[in-house]
Amino acid sequence: FSYMKIKKIGTSAFENCVCIEQADFPEELEFLGGAAFAGCIGLKRVTFAEKCELKVISDHCFHGCKLLERIELPDLVEKVGVSAFSGCDSLRYISIPESCEQEPGIEELMNRSDVKVEVRALEENEKIGEEINEEICDEA
Repeated sequence: FSYMKIKKIGTSAFENCVCIEQADFPEELEFLGGAAFAGCIGLKRVTFAEKCELKVISDHCFHGCKLLERIELPDLVEKVGVSAFSGCDSLRYISIPESCEQEPGIEELMNRSDVKVEVRALEENEKIGEEINEEICDEA
């Protein structure tokens, strides 16, 4: 499963596919549906293209991926649903953008003593761009 030009992976698309060991997501990906990879007990590695456009990781998306040890979420992620990573017993590290720090799926991980959650601050240029965008929208 690697580098297809896809924008969305739907609900339960690969649920319980025990033979999947790795998932490499393309830049175009914007949405991961509920339980899309739930129960993929062989899944060890998840990577995202450097400029991945992913914004949503839905509820239970990676639930029960027992071998997944680490994951680095793309900078544009805004929503991480309930129990998105529950049952990921081997998960020890997750890097997230500050935009999703308060999301239910991340807060659950922050409550686990065995998982290091690294929060990445937006770069100054991105913050300036957001402020300018807000000003333009307010004036309209």
